[in-house]
Amino acid sequence: MTVARTTTRDTRAPSRPAPAGVRPVTPLQRQLAEPERQRPQPMDALRLARHTILDGRRLDMQALAAELGVNRVTLYRWVGSRNELLVEVLWSMTRWRINEIWTGLSGRPGPRVPEGLRQWIAITVESSGIRAFLYGESELAMRLLTLDSGGFQPRLLGLIRERIAADVAEGRIDSPLPVDELAYATLRICESYIYLPVISGQPTDPDKAYRVLAVLMPQADTAAARRPRPSSRRRNS
Repeated sequence: MTVARTTTRDTRAPSRPAPAGVRPVTPLQRQLAEPERQRPQPMDALRLARHTILDGRRLDMQALAAELGVNRVTLYRWVGSRNELLVEVLWSMTRWRINEIWTGLSGRPGPRVPEGLRQWIAITVESSGIRAFLYGESELAMRLLTLDSGGFQPRLLGLIRERIAADVAEGRIDSPLPVDELAYATLRICESYIYLPVISGQPTDPDKAYRVLAVLMPQADTAAARRPRPSSRRRNS
């Protein structure tokens, strides 16, 4: 028995070439010419939430949804919850800032982690918008950013560990502590100094944090010079 083959015809109209002398319009140009037809995306929610925080305004999900032009159900489906969105906003800014600082320290001799984190703490507390959130919603901020369950701390710990491991691998620091212990202690020191205004009412001092971190992660040659040398005398057997 012979099976008849069927062919599917392309019913789409063939694209017409652009008239001579007229450049074809790209998809990007077409979207830019008709911005009102573009639908908002989850990344738009992240960007808008970031601007809200940096402007020192409280992140209101109803207002954010209205500004995006979507309903609250859609917004919550995109981001999960207000707390989850806050974590992603603050993490995106933290990762970008620390990576930018690290790039600027590439030619610096000796340990880079203490100075890099000093700069990060300074920039964090000097930002009026971030400061308004950290100290205006201090209980929520500390819960989201300093607890493992919040999702922010494990990522920051991992990033700090990578930076410490890089300094150790390049012979910039010499510490008897394992990298994992150094990373955790470093993270807790940074958290303590950032939240000094909430914990004790004292102003944050990034330079003090730097001095503590510099002792924790001494320069390799300095550490070697301070380490006791083995005695040249042989022990009697």
